[in-house]
Amino acid sequence: IAVSFVLFLIRELRTARPIVELRTLADRNFAGGCVMISLFGCIIYGLVTILPLFFQTLLGYPAENAGMAVSPRGLGSIAAMFCVGYLSSRVDNRWLLFGGFTLCGISSLWLSNIDLQIGPQSLLVPIVLTGFAVGFIFPPLATTAMGTLPVERIGQASAIYNLVRNIGGSIGISVLSALLERRQQVHRTQLVEHLYGSNPAVQRSLRGLQQITEAHAGAATPLERAYALLDNTLSGQAQLWSYVDDFHYLALICFLCLPLLLLLKNVRGRGGMAVH
Repeated sequence: IAVSFVLFLIRELRTARPIVELRTLADRNFAGGCVMISLFGCIIYGLVTILPLFFQTLLGYPAENAGMAVSPRGLGSIAAMFCVGYLSSRVDNRWLLFGGFTLCGISSLWLSNIDLQIGPQSLLVPIVLTGFAVGFIFPPLATTAMGTLPVERIGQASAIYNLVRNIGGSIGISVLSALLERRQQVHRTQLVEHLYGSNPAVQRSLRGLQQITEAHAGAATPLERAYALLDNTLSGQAQLWSYVDDFHYLALICFLCLPLLLLLKNVRGRGGMAVH
């Protein structure tokens, strides 16, 4: 019975048709589009993850307020859709993609100027620009990636395309979260090197913190409380710089996508194409 079952499986595997036709990846536009959408998935999912996390962990925002602070990104995407709808039939899609990735990289660099006293109004423009960049990337990239494929392969190509986008997003979230922790340790080590006892700035800070703790907590342990406050400040600054590093990495990925545009051929959109 076991031998018969194995023979049956072998026969079925030989005659079975694959669920996903991987030969679709032989198309240059589609292969390049898959690479770029996976990288962009890393970028956009990374931004969606770490920016609200910054508002909550370092600025003390509740989850609802952090979500409201980043919600203007949707307004930028809506505005971009109207622009892309008008320009897609008049401009080479590769120029739209060039503008989208460039704008996304500039927005990430803009977001890297954060500090612990910043408010959501200061980040409104780069957040809206990020959403605007997303609108200039998603539709043109999907059209360019699948515009050179035969019609009968569009369904499977769309499945592969969305799969690699989600995989890229998952990898991006994991890598950026790991980098936050690792870079925080690196920056903390670098900052601690300047906190030696004979440093006049450290002595002034300790004296000021001691006066604060004496006024609010009595004179029992003012020095210990001053050291604790100094340690909290140090940790906050180290964590802040780890977020700055992540935004720099996201900007770098955006700019690395630009040379890949040279691998793509320009295509015109097909009516009714299922690309998202």
